[in-house]
Amino acid sequence: QETESIWVLKKGDYFIVRNIPFFAKGIALDDLIMIDKQENKMFYKKTICFSGNSTYRIFTNNDIDSFDFFWKILEDFGCTFEKATENLYAVNVPSTSDIFKVYEVFELGEKRNIWEFEEGFCGH
Repeated sequence: QETESIWVLKKGDYFIVRNIPFFAKGIALDDLIMIDKQENKMFYKKTICFSGNSTYRIFTNNDIDSFDFFWKILEDFGCTFEKATENLYAVNVPSTSDIFKVYEVFELGEKRNIWEFEEGFCGH
């Protein structure tokens, strides 16, 4: 079984997700989650309250100038990212963003061979 470390902040009996998941599906930044403790390790059990944010992954082709151009558009929609490798980015789309317009930018970047993308979780 593969695992991914997620940063969390304790809030009462639950935890708030504090980073953008790279591989985990079904959760997003700022979701309130329940943790299952097993042998001094913590594992995601279920989501208590969704933040409304969405998580996407971008796999770039190393064209930094084109990436920067398209990223500026996503950034204007309030999106943020965390970088795992030279080519892998986890993207948070905040609940206040127009998910349909953001998705169009993801598709346009893919059509122009700037990146490939996939949905980790749509919370909108």
